[in-house]
Amino acid sequence: MDLFLYNPTYQVWICTGPRYQYAVSPPTLLAHLRTHHRSHPTVATPALCQAVLTQMLQRPWVDPSQGPCPQPSAGDPPVPGLLVYQGHGCPHCPYICRSAALLHKHRAQKHREQEGHRGQGQLSAAQAHAYARACLANRIVSCQRFFTSRAGSHFFEVTCAAQPSPPALSATPQTLAERIRAHVNQALQEREAAAELANSQVPSLSAHPTEVSPWLELTRWPEYLRGQDLTAVALLGNLPDPAQEPLLALFSASVERLIQQAYQTIRSGQINEFDQVQINTFFREPGVWNRPIQIHLRPKTYHQYCQVWQRLVCFAYRSTQADQPIQLHHQLNTAQLAALDQMEEYGRQFLALHAKGPESQPAFEAASPIPQGSGALGAPLLAPLAARGSAEPLGPPVLPASPSLSPREEKAQNQLDQACLALSIALLDHTLKGDLFESTLVAFLAVLGVDPARQTFREPYSYTSYLSGLVKMA
Repeated sequence: MDLFLYNPTYQVWICTGPRYQYAVSPPTLLAHLRTHHRSHPTVATPALCQAVLTQMLQRPWVDPSQGPCPQPSAGDPPVPGLLVYQGHGCPHCPYICRSAALLHKHRAQKHREQEGHRGQGQLSAAQAHAYARACLANRIVSCQRFFTSRAGSHFFEVTCAAQPSPPALSATPQTLAERIRAHVNQALQEREAAAELANSQVPSLSAHPTEVSPWLELTRWPEYLRGQDLTAVALLGNLPDPAQEPLLALFSASVERLIQQAYQTIRSGQINEFDQVQINTFFREPGVWNRPIQIHLRPKTYHQYCQVWQRLVCFAYRSTQADQPIQLHHQLNTAQLAALDQMEEYGRQFLALHAKGPESQPAFEAASPIPQGSGALGAPLLAPLAARGSAEPLGPPVLPASPSLSPREEKAQNQLDQACLALSIALLDHTLKGDLFESTLVAFLAVLGVDPARQTFREPYSYTSYLSGLVKMA
């Protein structure tokens, strides 16, 4: 079994994949293989997966949902195959977690008497300082855990080779100077850990001391945006203000025109049903159960879905500016850079031509307005659907008639639309040779997942509408 390592001491099978390195239980093995190792030749079919499960069941294998699992003692070395984390230990009990804030909450709830309850009212500066000095400091420990969620996912303390065990420290006689030096070193470690927590704007994956969000582990958003200001990151994907960013407002109007043209092309039958089925699937050879793409959506849904793609184009432009203080790790390829440069060139040409012409409403304001509060800073993207019995027509909102354009303005607008279409295709056709977040589209998905109002990431149920809009417009 090259995918798993068996530990007879604790009777667990540990996944050896570089991105996993945790134990799996008998009920979750098949789902783990389907999700994380479906391309591995030894588990490529359901029959092979079942054979692997049968082989692994021949050894004693604990199930944490059926009872407590054996745990290492505090002085034991790390369990081979499991990741080792730096954590915080409670000075009053064996409780361990990876977040100092969670440990503070634990101490306030479980050890009120030992901590000395302060009662009601605020303390003076001297009282607060005296109270802080009286509290025992957190222990900085190395920790591991067998399972990542549910039963058996709590952390336990281990002792690395370079770290002397607490019994060894206590058994060695210390002079007064050595004790003072040990207290100073402990205080420095605690200060460094507190500074690291304060500098990191991204919340920890461990939302609960005994459970990690599989959603955030799957998306890897905290890893990608670690150290960034979430509010500033979210602004990169905001809809533009036409008064402050007329060029981006022009880009957004171009996206809306392209979606309207795509809808009319499919509706008029210029794309046959076989090609519509191919468009509606991620597989090169669609199966017989696949259906043609569904284009008959309500105008409000089209408008909100369109905003997702408009925000993607704005993100691609803002994040590549030389004066952009927020530096993310995505990289635009040659085709994307060329299309974005053309969009900027034709957009500025149009704005210059329009400024010279007679005073009239700009073309990018003639398109449907861009409300700033819709899905930008924590508001839900999709409003409740109208009643089924309403006679609301289906399809994108009908664009208002644009003001008359000169031939040169119309040419610049058409060239802008072609460049916007080329950029959209290039963003989807990005060949990845390294990390997933090299893709501008994948990076935008992470930015789209930021909830700046709560300074955290969106949950799956609130993120689904954004992802649906992105896929549908693509």
